[in-house]
Amino acid sequence: MSVDITSAFSNNSSIQRLVDLYLQRDRGPRNAKASERATIQEKKTKLSQLQSKLSSLVTKSDVLADTVFDAFSAKKASSSDSEKLTATAGTTSLAGNHSFTVSRLATAHTIVSKQYSSAGTVLSSAISTDQSFSIGVGHPTNDDSTNRVNISVSVAASNFNSTTDETALTAIANAINSAMTTAVTNDTIESDEIVSASVVSEENGKSRLVLTSAQTGYTYRQNFTDSSGLLSSLGVSTSSQSSGVNGGYITSEDNLNSLFTMDGLSFSRDSNRVNDALTGVTFNLLQTFSSAETLTVVKDVENVKSSVNEFIKKYNDTIQFLRANGRLDPDTKVRGVLANDSLYSGLASRMQQITTKNLSGTTSSIYKSLSSIGITADSSGLLSISDSTKFESALNSATTNVSDVFNNSTDGVAAQLETLLESFTSASGSISASQQRLDDNILQINDQLSRYDERLERRRIQLTNEFAKMQELMASLARQQSFMGQFFR
Repeated sequence: MSVDITSAFSNNSSIQRLVDLYLQRDRGPRNAKASERATIQEKKTKLSQLQSKLSSLVTKSDVLADTVFDAFSAKKASSSDSEKLTATAGTTSLAGNHSFTVSRLATAHTIVSKQYSSAGTVLSSAISTDQSFSIGVGHPTNDDSTNRVNISVSVAASNFNSTTDETALTAIANAINSAMTTAVTNDTIESDEIVSASVVSEENGKSRLVLTSAQTGYTYRQNFTDSSGLLSSLGVSTSSQSSGVNGGYITSEDNLNSLFTMDGLSFSRDSNRVNDALTGVTFNLLQTFSSAETLTVVKDVENVKSSVNEFIKKYNDTIQFLRANGRLDPDTKVRGVLANDSLYSGLASRMQQITTKNLSGTTSSIYKSLSSIGITADSSGLLSISDSTKFESALNSATTNVSDVFNNSTDGVAAQLETLLESFTSASGSISASQQRLDDNILQINDQLSRYDERLERRRIQLTNEFAKMQELMASLARQQSFMGQFFR
């Protein structure tokens, strides 16, 4: 069987295949460098993932290491009747029971004008000049809780010309609201210190101007300086609004505050939300009631467990990641991309040393480790609250029994972990430094690959030209062979 030697050079496609075959050997070093870059890029990805996991664990560790906002001192408050009284308790609150009655709820100061016929012109026909007045509003400061600010209001005479009374009332309301908005914008008052104005249709064809304080209580009562007499014309006064068409207040100034008793003591407050009567407790008065209801403050064991479990979850997630990427997989025999870097391959062991050792900084001689409060590690080094009874017993006996294990200043578990991990996660930490070195390596490899590619391209062109010449030669030989064949038929 004969072989046509010209077939390998029969066309350009055949030449390209030959070129590719010759270049395979030359591409070996280039492919090795590309593989090295891929490994480095994979390590960068894993380090970014590790950064995220460590940062999350640092956040949870910080919660448990914080001795100012002590997560282990969490309390919860409950009421004997949540339709009458609700409450929340902070870490500074003390466990105990408190008796409440409420005789009056706080209310916002509301003043109304006289009643006007919507289509009437009694008001508009009586005013021919610009009108001005001021509204005094509460603006407490650190130095003066009774401080007040006068907000000036002006209403142009044109708003009263040939208009209905309802239109005139609307113009007055708009002027008041605009003045309040300006005062807030200028930082004269806070947004919750304003008086808002509106026009209400009390009944068909009958309207009133209504002025309402944004906050409840005596501190935020309204008072007025009636420069042009407009408010007097409107019937806005310090008298009680009575039935019929008269204006005045809905609730007197003296009755704006809430009144309640707590443990037999009497209290008055501007608001129905009270945070300064019982240390660390904020309660909400929802109804008046004369039969005593009980507010109970206790340790929030479930909240503490939740905080600890969130920490454990992030810790275990980090350990599993380090184990998967920082050692030889016993099943696949594949080494993780961090396995050859002792800085990271040994981090899991350093973390486990912190969580399993006996502590010297605790105040209790019994509770000196995580295991002593019911938190243990399994064979894989993963933590869990394995004994809830032991954990709750330690917490209920004394909050410090648990808190010291995590946040004592000498060797608290959370505090130590936070210090260790921040050396990796900070802007100048180990991971950032490693990422920079890897970036430098990638830049070097990219330069090398560019040079490889340039050489390979030159070699490709060279081979293509050589094979093209061979193709031409083979074609010439084939033509000669065909010509000679004519003489030997």
